[in-house]
Amino acid sequence: MTAPVVHFEIISKHSHPGFYESVFGWQADRNNPAGYGTISAEQTGISGGMGAPYESEEMPYATVYVAVPDINEALEAAQQAGGSIALSKREFFPGGPTIAQLADPDGVRIGLLERPA
Repeated sequence: MTAPVVHFEIISKHSHPGFYESVFGWQADRNNPAGYGTISAEQTGISGGMGAPYESEEMPYATVYVAVPDINEALEAAQQAGGSIALSKREFFPGGPTIAQLADPDGVRIGLLERPA
């Protein structure tokens, strides 16, 4: 089986959920330890989220997250193929999903969500 796209993410300094609510009708739920606005798959087709940049990131971006059985293997494969690690492996919040981001050779970010086989 190939790795499916399971989540999208919109990251910006001010995270404008009101904009996306006005344009698309999306309702973001920020009731979690990270204050991350989750958007249900029923609203958009796949789950999504929006929030502020991680750590020292300053650029806004939108990306998709791909479910992989082992993030470390995916990051290693990305580096061997000419990409890089954009966000190292981490637990999003205690008890939350394990994520990372790779960058392709042109710097395009793709999120990884670990889902053991």
